[in-house]
Amino acid sequence: MKKLLLLIAITSTISAFSQDKVKIYKGLYEGMTRKEVKTEFKSNKADYNSVSFGNGLEWTIKKTGGMLYNPKDYLVGVWMWPKGTLLSGIGYEATVSYLQQSKKFFLSRGYEILLENEWWDKPQNFVGKSYKYGLVLNSKDNKRVVHLYPAEITLMDGKSTNMQAYIKVFTRSFWDKEMNENKKEYENDTKDTDF
Repeated sequence: MKKLLLLIAITSTISAFSQDKVKIYKGLYEGMTRKEVKTEFKSNKADYNSVSFGNGLEWTIKKTGGMLYNPKDYLVGVWMWPKGTLLSGIGYEATVSYLQQSKKFFLSRGYEILLENEWWDKPQNFVGKSYKYGLVLNSKDNKRVVHLYPAEITLMDGKSTNMQAYIKVFTRSFWDKEMNENKKEYENDTKDTDF
């Protein structure tokens, strides 16, 4: 009987928590603490180890390095990369393919383009110009934002580099907050410019 009551209490707590917070991915919700994220990963590791977009695209989310918190202990998003490639990258052509196929995946699920850098799927041009945003998509329920972009990573030898694809999934509220902060920073930086 005690076990049944405990199970009901846990289920009610999870249900109440998930109704108020934005679902980022599977059992990861906005506002979760590091401890809650650790527990979720421990219970459902397979859900995060391999995130399939079909057509051979396998992404991964890891609890170390893959969680985005703001402030320090409030989950606002996740960071994804092609499975098994965090330290090695995937090369130019695979990066382009991962980015383009992932765009199709999200668009097919009703996401809409918020921002599209002309070089978002051309890694050398994107990385060479140090752009901040690649392709940014908004979920149809307006609760999540997905940011796809290429990057150049330094390999383990400390000398060689390789291209890599990344996805960051944020809550829409966090994205809006970041955009407002960027706008204020820009206005502050240019307020004394006489043009």
